[in-house]
Amino acid sequence: MPANVETMFYEGEVPWHGLGTKVEGLQTAEDAIVAAGLNWEAKKVALKDADDNEVPNYFSIRREDNKKSLGVVGNNYTILQNKDSFSFLDAVVQEKGAIYSTAGSLGQGERVWMLAKIDGIMEARKNDSLLKYLLLSNTHDGSGKVIIATTCLRVVCQNTLILAIKEAGSIFKIKHTKNMGSKVADAREALGIVNTYYKNFEENLKKLTSHKMNTDGFRDYLGKVGFDADADKGRAKGQIDELVKLFNEGKGNIGESVWDAYNSISEWTDWHRSTRVTKAGSFQTESEARLNSQWFGSGAMLKQKALEVAVGLAA
Repeated sequence: MPANVETMFYEGEVPWHGLGTKVEGLQTAEDAIVAAGLNWEAKKVALKDADDNEVPNYFSIRREDNKKSLGVVGNNYTILQNKDSFSFLDAVVQEKGAIYSTAGSLGQGERVWMLAKIDGIMEARKNDSLLKYLLLSNTHDGSGKVIIATTCLRVVCQNTLILAIKEAGSIFKIKHTKNMGSKVADAREALGIVNTYYKNFEENLKKLTSHKMNTDGFRDYLGKVGFDADADKGRAKGQIDELVKLFNEGKGNIGESVWDAYNSISEWTDWHRSTRVTKAGSFQTESEARLNSQWFGSGAMLKQKALEVAVGLAA
């Protein structure tokens, strides 16, 4: 496995990032936690200095299977165990339990994620459909919150679509504190309406596909998203030219609607956008850095902005 992707499985076709070990068939929580290499627990242990004295109010997060330290946290930090993350997603899906498409860990287990499939397919237009998922991301090094988000996979090109329209409340972030349990319950209650949310989003899909847009309109859209749409030279012009080509000829695109506009940015972000790998960084391959960006970093934020602008135009 590449350096920073410690363990990971996926079902179906090889994902766009090319990482992970393939399994046959969607996994239940019981199977997924083993296939993903996440069947370990983390523990808060006393942090000691070089003289073996305990450091007051600070703790190390230690993996119990290999005794590796994942990070340093304060006194109020509460661990969300991997098994409890799977149990939470199972509870959200409720009746039959979640079916997992991918799960894994980055680094030495500092970040873990699980992607659970929800029944049903959304149709944007003929031969252009989306599958529905819930994504849970958790950190064991004190660097971030628990993140739970609705997300889709566009079948025609395997682009991940984070449905992060702010007013929809489709992303939940929970701090690792003592009252985390009640916050998880709140998120479970809010995500209980996830099927209704997806139904509403499917109605938005119809608006996105029916709202017509030509190349000039697409350039205006790029400007609203934050690109330099009027660039006439250099790297910025190259990006715009590539995006215009994807708008008209990208995977599943026909260059006629706001839906094509959004998907040109999604495809460019997932497949073509340059991703820097530095000697000082955590990622040693472009695929690793790209995976982190698309789900948790700047790539996810760019697609979120692009979707918000698209929905606004089609309203």
